[in-house]
Amino acid sequence: MNSDLSVFKDFLQQIFIFLFIVWNDYEMADHNRTIKYTSKEALLKGVKADLEARAAEEKARRERLEEERRKQEEAELKADPNFRELPKEILDRFLAIGITVRLNTTPFRGRGMKGEGGSFQRVFLQDRNAKAGALFRTKDTYLKPVLGATFESNWPEVHGAWWHMPIAKIDANGGFEKLASIFERNV
Repeated sequence: MNSDLSVFKDFLQQIFIFLFIVWNDYEMADHNRTIKYTSKEALLKGVKADLEARAAEEKARRERLEEERRKQEEAELKADPNFRELPKEILDRFLAIGITVRLNTTPFRGRGMKGEGGSFQRVFLQDRNAKAGALFRTKDTYLKPVLGATFESNWPEVHGAWWHMPIAKIDANGGFEKLASIFERNV
């Protein structure tokens, strides 16, 4: 909001300066000379061009700030002693069968997560095929009994409904490769 006010204030200052120059040219011109800024159209074109340039500069500045913020957040995540990143090949296998895999990036506490834990300690799975997908098909035979998975529809990091389980349970039961194979067989 402050940025928008700043742009508007700059715009008004530019119009004031522009009108002062026009008035000054008119006062100093001998009447045989054509005054440079007499047409409304030229004034509006100049103001429009100036506003477009300022808007482009502001957009570029916001994009730079957003990129810097994103890089800072990424660096903070990677500095976490529990940081873990899943290999792209594994993520691609899950995506091919409609399953999104995420790790929690913030500490968790309570409800379906059974206790407290740090960041990168739980795996969250979401199946775009919902009840027709592999997660639902394996919930009673593998997810719940073997991995201790629970279902959560109120996870603050992302929206939607997710199955989640401790990452240690996946590691102890053959890892993500085995998990992907089980789901691929149940698509």
